[in-house]
Amino acid sequence: HWKHASVSGLVAKQLTRVSRVARGIDADSMASAGLLHNLGRLAMMDGFRDEYVRVVSPVGFAGPQAVQAEREAFGFDHGQVGGLLATRWNMGDEIIIAARDHHNNLDNIHPVALLVSCASEISHRLLEIGPAALDNVFREQNVARLQIREESLESVIDTIRISIFDTAVARA
Repeated sequence: HWKHASVSGLVAKQLTRVSRVARGIDADSMASAGLLHNLGRLAMMDGFRDEYVRVVSPVGFAGPQAVQAEREAFGFDHGQVGGLLATRWNMGDEIIIAARDHHNNLDNIHPVALLVSCASEISHRLLEIGPAALDNVFREQNVARLQIREESLESVIDTIRISIFDTAVARA
């Protein structure tokens, strides 16, 4: 969980710096939003322990299948739980929106949730496939919604690779 969360935070920060949909959004706030976007999952794992693992593990702990499994078993998903917790704990708007909406329909989504959703997707790919995943993921439909200029792509990909490498080295 925390590996995905920390990579998501780093990626969200970098995406915010180059995305045209991120105008007016603070990159450091987005790093926090990326880090905490799955806080509802932690709460559900703590609150439902064995039942949560039994429900979600057959479909994997990430992606639309996991969210659907949560909804079917509990009547709500980790995004809803995270949004409620972030609101109750008086966290910033970026964290509330990211936690609550990162699995919503990307056609009608707040830019903060879009950035974190894409950062989460990129993080999953990086952790599953490795840095080679970056070359293709920015050309896919969901990430293309961020409206990153073609001339900025290589720079942001390199920055993400370096950030991830620096984080991995610091933890070693």
